[in-house]
Amino acid sequence: MNRAHGAGEVRSMEIIVLDKVGKSLPDAKVLVAMTGAEVPLKLDSQGKGILELPEGADISLHLTVHAAHSVPVEVHWYGEQLPTDLTIRMQKGLPIGGLVHTERGEPIAGVGVAALQVSSRVGKAGEVVPAISGQIATTDEDGKWQADIATQEPFDLRLQLTHPDFFSDPGFGKRRVASTELSSLDHVEVLEDLLPPQGIVTDAHGKAVSQAQLYLVFGDEKFVIENGRAVQDSDHVSVTTDEKGRYEFPIQKQEFSVVCLADEGWATATPIRFAKNEPVDIRLKEWAKLEGSISQGNQPLSDEKVLLQMFPDSNSSYQFVDWNYSTRTDHEGRYAWDRVIAAPAILGRTIAWCSGQETPMSELSVEEQVTLAAGQTTRLQIDRRGSKISGQLSAVGSDGDKFTISCGMVTLEKESSLGNLLKNVLGGWGQSLDLGTSAQLTGTQLPPLSYVEALDEKGHFQLSNIPPGSYRLLATIKSVPIDGNETQWLYGAKVEAITVPADKPVDLGAIEIVVSEVEEE
Repeated sequence: MNRAHGAGEVRSMEIIVLDKVGKSLPDAKVLVAMTGAEVPLKLDSQGKGILELPEGADISLHLTVHAAHSVPVEVHWYGEQLPTDLTIRMQKGLPIGGLVHTERGEPIAGVGVAALQVSSRVGKAGEVVPAISGQIATTDEDGKWQADIATQEPFDLRLQLTHPDFFSDPGFGKRRVASTELSSLDHVEVLEDLLPPQGIVTDAHGKAVSQAQLYLVFGDEKFVIENGRAVQDSDHVSVTTDEKGRYEFPIQKQEFSVVCLADEGWATATPIRFAKNEPVDIRLKEWAKLEGSISQGNQPLSDEKVLLQMFPDSNSSYQFVDWNYSTRTDHEGRYAWDRVIAAPAILGRTIAWCSGQETPMSELSVEEQVTLAAGQTTRLQIDRRGSKISGQLSAVGSDGDKFTISCGMVTLEKESSLGNLLKNVLGGWGQSLDLGTSAQLTGTQLPPLSYVEALDEKGHFQLSNIPPGSYRLLATIKSVPIDGNETQWLYGAKVEAITVPADKPVDLGAIEIVVSEVEEE
């Protein structure tokens, strides 16, 4: 008899598992799910287990019970009143089974056989009903499997077969078999041979590409690309396409992605494309190109390090790739990249700060925003003429406490201008684009133009070649220990806008900025 909980009673449920004639089944497996995950319930020698229940009236509880040579069952409550005790009587199961062969008719040993019962009937709350799910058998050396779990009433099962050396079923959608077929114990299922990842690489126009390099990337690995090419010390498995654009990797037994790089373009292929055990053809996307020069007035600036930071679509299928672009200008101040992905980007240079500390830092000074298009060359000229901005920073907390600066940096962040968006005009296919200053992709949030400089230990700073416009001043400082406290990282911003005139130095003098501690992630 199953009794319901009364008011004030201890929140627990006694579960007893017996066979058809009332004999205890201490070896039965009871799985409990209350929060989604299943956990086992330990039974004593009498087949009895005590389930402790959480406080609260609305409890969702799902139990599944398996025992040798018995029909597996389940019972559930979804917010209904729970009993204080529950007796489950297992019924003897009838045998079902079959064989698993290769495509050549050879038996396969060690195949995991999982099953999911197809049923339109859902048990009521507290009703114990048959329910086949999960792993039910493993094939022997003759490729045979058997499970004594069937009821007298006919039903359908969805099977999932898995083996590390064959193409395993990704789920239960492929094989549906009636219990009447499985009761003969000679029903045959076939596992396909596991094919090596293979296919053909073509360019954006469908022409086969030879000498393309393809790389395997596993799990959470990041694939690093420097200036459109794989880093030389990369230890990723790689292959090269033949004269007909064909590629083939060794057989893989874990999930992977593919990166393909060639002069004609680039591409990635995610695990879902290789999940069907079929050849995967890869079409390359054309590279974008970016070139230009850096000068100060009529004077070209040589040997200047230039960085390009990409901002691809966050929903793209190549988030496992790190795109790194850096170069130096030649003696005429020119720079160029010929293998860039089509995406919004920012162009700038890194500024070192806190360089005398144990952990030196660097920050990107953003000089230009640009949108790069596939198959097109974008030209971007940078003129570093501008004003000199100087000042001395002091830092105070919101309570008025002053902080001693050990090191830090200031950033002049340019206020956005709608006029710059008008320069994001793309030309015809294959044509060159000439951009004077900034280009920004509508709908993609790029970091604003900003100019960075380090602070000295007294808070002095001097920024050079700042274009005219309206800016706000930001600061990040490292404060030395005070009264035995640990070093603090502090951040602050000056609310008032700073107007920078054309080609005229500006001394901001003493600037007091309110800072707060940077929260660690």
